[in-house]
Amino acid sequence: ICGMALAFPLTEPLKFKTMIDIKRKYMEAKMKALDLMKTGRVTEYIAHLMLIKELQLQILNRTAISRPGK
Repeated sequence: ICGMALAFPLTEPLKFKTMIDIKRKYMEAKMKALDLMKTGRVTEYIAHLMLIKELQLQILNRTAISRPGK
């Protein structure tokens, strides 16, 4: 496993102040993952997919919390 996996450890949850921060990080991670896929850096690509999934869960969680009655 390459050293990139240490850049964003999945053992502790990511914490952002606002939904805008989460969405910005999500879009950045998606763009980075596409770049890694194009350059054939598979291990880093897989690590970024995990980051994307974690950010998706945070977006869903924030949405559910902000709209509890729906």
